[in-house]
Amino acid sequence: MNFPFPKILLIIVMLLSVLCQGTISNGQERGVSLKGQWSGSGLLCATPDGFTPSKDTIKINIYEQDDLKFKGKIERSYHGHAFLQEVQGYLDTNKRNICFVDQKNKNVIIGQVTSNSIMKLYCWDNREDMEITVYILNRAKSSPDQKDKKLDQIL
Repeated sequence: MNFPFPKILLIIVMLLSVLCQGTISNGQERGVSLKGQWSGSGLLCATPDGFTPSKDTIKINIYEQDDLKFKGKIERSYHGHAFLQEVQGYLDTNKRNICFVDQKNKNVIIGQVTSNSIMKLYCWDNREDMEITVYILNRAKSSPDQKDKKLDQIL
């Protein structure tokens, strides 16, 4: 006599294991840590005349983070000129959209954290010419507590 009961029991146990594993992993979602060094370059520059390639560069040192709020320094080149900014920033509650606010001149840079090591930023550089630069940044491979000495020396 052949019983299908052991096969059915095995299938039920496997399904329950898969369902429970998915539930446990979703409940333990960690926050996004942005602390550390990020660097990248301009991908495109958007103007009323269209898109052009950008040669601008950007470096970010995020040295403090408290859940969705953080502080850091940004060093950017824009058409050959260097700009340094002390910024505060915010992540949305989904920890995907990001905003940097320069405390001196109220410049705003917005973007998205696309992975743990990549972010895309949109910076409205020249308001008179309606110019927006799109930057792609990668997280540096160094430790998050290591400071960017060049930024600290300049500021």
